[in-house]
Amino acid sequence: MVVLMLAALAAGAADAAMPPALRQAAQRAGLTESMIGIWISPAGVDRPALAVNSSRSFTPASTAKVVTTMAGLDLLTPAFRWKTLVRADAAPDEHGRITSVSITGDGDPHRVSESLWLMAERLRGLGVREIVGDITLDRSAFAVEVIDQGAFDGEANESYNVGADALLTNMKSLSLTFHPDSMAGIARITSFPGLMGIQVQRTVPLDRSARCDGDEWQRRLHGDFSGPKVSFKGAYPLSCGTKSWHYAGYSADEFFTRSLGYVLAQTGIVWKGRGIEGKADQDAFLLLTEDSKPLVTIVGLINKYSNNPMARQLYLTLSFMDEYGWAQPASIERSRKVLDRWLQECSVPVAEVNLENGSGLSRKAWISPRAMGKVLNYAYKSPYAAEFISSLPIAGLDGTMRKRGVSSGSAHMKTGYINNVWAEAGYLTDVAGRRWSVAVTVNYSGSGRKPHGKAFIDAVNRWVASGALR
Repeated sequence: MVVLMLAALAAGAADAAMPPALRQAAQRAGLTESMIGIWISPAGVDRPALAVNSSRSFTPASTAKVVTTMAGLDLLTPAFRWKTLVRADAAPDEHGRITSVSITGDGDPHRVSESLWLMAERLRGLGVREIVGDITLDRSAFAVEVIDQGAFDGEANESYNVGADALLTNMKSLSLTFHPDSMAGIARITSFPGLMGIQVQRTVPLDRSARCDGDEWQRRLHGDFSGPKVSFKGAYPLSCGTKSWHYAGYSADEFFTRSLGYVLAQTGIVWKGRGIEGKADQDAFLLLTEDSKPLVTIVGLINKYSNNPMARQLYLTLSFMDEYGWAQPASIERSRKVLDRWLQECSVPVAEVNLENGSGLSRKAWISPRAMGKVLNYAYKSPYAAEFISSLPIAGLDGTMRKRGVSSGSAHMKTGYINNVWAEAGYLTDVAGRRWSVAVTVNYSGSGRKPHGKAFIDAVNRWVASGALR
């Protein structure tokens, strides 16, 4: 076991060579020291016990969400809620009809189909029986362009690539779950949410010999989402067990229209129009206001499951914490300035942080291990430390750390991965009960055999958990 001397702790921010145990772990993983950034300090203390390349910029992948979510908790408070407003020209008439309806969102990251059901039920409770004409969908709270969802990795229809939208609903995704029935030789398909005018093929044949490799099973199915019936021409590998496919290829207006149309029909409200993006009349009659879940819940969903669209929504919401508030649309530039000011107030080196969109799904984002470590230490002493720490995945138990336990001690750790980038940031408690702030990043840019970045990070966790640091 390697023991770092107290003198190393007293030396403060000076970087050091990796200890022999970690150097050996790096060699086994096919890594050189130049690919690795490490900051480990006693939790809440900005003096590292181990720092390797700690001031260098590294691509953080989803550990960027640590910064986004802590800034959100600090600036917005854990009790913050987003609001969705439904307006019309007047209250329902004697026939239950309303006209000139608009729905305005301000960025709720967790507006899901259940939210639309509640909205529809409340409208019915207010006496609404028919919505006449089109519905104006007001997304103007966010000044963002529709992104090319395939720009990052070519996977344009994947939920994790969905961009920010002030009226984002259900991640703009149709979720299909495949349930294999070996006896019948088929996989049954369930779908959610219901979409007006869209039917889904209910069974596909099973392939008993195919392996379940990554997302290859989706390509084997040859799904066609282009028409009113979602269909498949391939077979589903029995070896995959139960799996879900989240398709995000619909436009924002189409998905919202079909989602809302379905729930309105189910609740007995007639609507024959469509949703059209536009600006709501702020002076129109306010029918109802729907509140989102509190931010503390949203932060848990973002960090536990590394939800990119939700992180983007939260990052843009930071815009409203500047001097203009809600009077101007949120933008990446406004949020960056708010975040920079917050980082400065937290004594985090601003020049060492660039989150781009706040989610980590970016090759343009960067952060140094030192800056990440300082954010972790600030969070540890924050009034909202309990809320933040509980939002992080627990090693060996839940979220993205469910299958990555530590052999001793315990950890609350945000993970990150994009191609050739592996990272973690969080807190680890060693066998002696000491808690450490840990930030580790591996960036690889070579063309040879890909190293085992995840294995190295797991080795760091085991090393710290064993009590190697003093």
